[in-house]
Amino acid sequence: MAGGKETPRQKMIGILYLVLLGFVALSISDTVLESFKDLKKSLDGTSGLTNSKTEAVQKFGEKEAKEAQAELRNETFAKLQRANNVIAAVKTATNYIKNLENELNPKNADSTVNDRNNGDVDVSYRKMIREGKAEALKKQLQKALASIQLNSKKNPTDSPYTPTLKLDGSKVIDGKKLNWAEMNFGENLPLIAVLTNLSKIKADLKNDESAVVADIIGGKIINPNTFKAVAVAPTSYLIKGQPYTAEVFLTGYDKNSAPSITVNGSAIPVTDGYGKYTVNTSSVGEFSWNGKISLSGVEYETGPQKYQVAPPSAVVSADKMNVIYAGIPNPFSVSAPGIPLGNIQVSMSNGSISGSKGKYTVSSKSVGATAVISVRATVGNNTLNLGSSTFRVMKLPDPVAYFAGTTGINGASLSATQLAQQLIIRAVPDPSKEFVFGTDISYSIVSWKLKVYSPLTGISTGSGEGSNIVGSARNALRSISSGGAVWFYDIVATGPDGVRRNIPPLIINAN
Repeated sequence: MAGGKETPRQKMIGILYLVLLGFVALSISDTVLESFKDLKKSLDGTSGLTNSKTEAVQKFGEKEAKEAQAELRNETFAKLQRANNVIAAVKTATNYIKNLENELNPKNADSTVNDRNNGDVDVSYRKMIREGKAEALKKQLQKALASIQLNSKKNPTDSPYTPTLKLDGSKVIDGKKLNWAEMNFGENLPLIAVLTNLSKIKADLKNDESAVVADIIGGKIINPNTFKAVAVAPTSYLIKGQPYTAEVFLTGYDKNSAPSITVNGSAIPVTDGYGKYTVNTSSVGEFSWNGKISLSGVEYETGPQKYQVAPPSAVVSADKMNVIYAGIPNPFSVSAPGIPLGNIQVSMSNGSISGSKGKYTVSSKSVGATAVISVRATVGNNTLNLGSSTFRVMKLPDPVAYFAGTTGINGASLSATQLAQQLIIRAVPDPSKEFVFGTDISYSIVSWKLKVYSPLTGISTGSGEGSNIVGSARNALRSISSGGAVWFYDIVATGPDGVRRNIPPLIINAN
């Protein structure tokens, strides 16, 4: 990762620091010493601000680790551990600097800062250079920087962070080459200058710590800069009696962030920090989707979201034609706008109903009775009564007699031989009447009477029950001759509705 950038404040402090060092080379006046004192306060203040920022990022990382989803928890805790390693190493080094400052310039008895020795040019050189404390400090700083660089890498092959704090520089002053220790703590430097140098070292180290910790935890803390009042309702379509509920709240987000947002695995466009999901509703039914938002290595899920797509529809009914035919299955379609078909329950009186998801079959044998079909629906945790419709249970249309391949409705003539060979009379749906249920309804003959006229033998009679023609009726049919006629009358038939009905007679001429 790249090195940390100095803020304008840090750059200004650095320039002022160099200027003050130049004054030290000329003379050490009270004004110069006071300037060093002020610069040291600024550096210490910068370190304090940087430390507060690092602590905020650390707390954010701890919260993130606790709240991370199971699949991300190990990775999040690993990031937090790397950040804590850096913070611990830097704390060790800065504590060492603090102890050095107290040793170089012990505080007054009342714990206030001792300014009396600010111009002393001996104590710092003696302790830092002669007694080797500068080299000991350098080793502490090297350990801290090593931890910063090591933990800045997520993977072993990553490039390490480049610190702003440098420990290997040198300068030539008055023909003499000075190393890092001599430049910061060398001869003729007043104590206040050395203390300022220590503050600058500490500020640079804290700046490196802050940059690396922020990058490890997630690049930056998301600060909401845009707010919206949001209302979220499960549905905008309601049925009378159903309560309307909505969540109303204020949400904040960072419009400058660039989260990755996917719906069912496909990315959606993101503008000003939030995404908008749009999908075509080309199919009918219930659909669901799940959204995922990824930001700074952390993934959040919306949870399943559902919506219902219904076909364009209009309900048209004939108020005077609410009819159920007895004895046969009556097909029904039931729907309620805005409610999934699977959430609808249908029941009826004076009959039975079967089916599901909008398609049902109704049956009843109670001719003349009233059947009531009631509809309820499950909406959320409630069951709502959507209403009911009343239907009249009616008998099926009367059939007609069918003999020798004809109903005789428009007049019929058959050969005497063909008529004499017939053995069955049946009842069938009347082909002259259009019936929406088709012609596959089964009727039965209950009883009938027969007259056969033959120019040769006169009139013969017979009767029977059921469809078969036997006995005297069979003999009467055999007497038919050309120019005669066959007449079935007093025909009684029944259908699936169980109703016995008299149907029209059937006359066929013999040729």
